[in-house]
Amino acid sequence: MDNQDYVCYRNFGLTLISAKNLPNVRKHFKPKVYAKVKFCGDKKTEKRTLADKHGESNPAWNYTLKYKIDESGIAQYGLQLDFLMMLKAREAMPKYLSQSGRVLKKRVGV
Repeated sequence: MDNQDYVCYRNFGLTLISAKNLPNVRKHFKPKVYAKVKFCGDKKTEKRTLADKHGESNPAWNYTLKYKIDESGIAQYGLQLDFLMMLKAREAMPKYLSQSGRVLKKRVGV
C-alpha cells in the first residue's frame, strides 16, 4: 500500500426525546414544534426532527438523527451540538423559539 491519508468516520446517532417549558406562542392555532440540530454551527450538518403537533410548549419527538463524523475534525475542532427549537406555522416562515448548545468533546492539541 502507498502512503495515502485515510479519513476515519464514526457513526453517531442522537435521539431527541423532548423539550420542556418552551415559550407559549399559541395565539390562533395549535403550534407544531420541531428541533434542528447541527455540529459546530455548520449548516451542512443540519438535520431536523418531525414536527410535534400535540405537545405545545412541551414537545416530544423520540426521533433519532444519524450522522457520520470525521474523527480528525473532532480532534482538531472539538465537537459541539447546537439545538434550535422552531415553530412551524401555516403560511409564515418558521419561527425561532429557543436555542441551546452542548460541548461533547473539547478541542485536542495546540
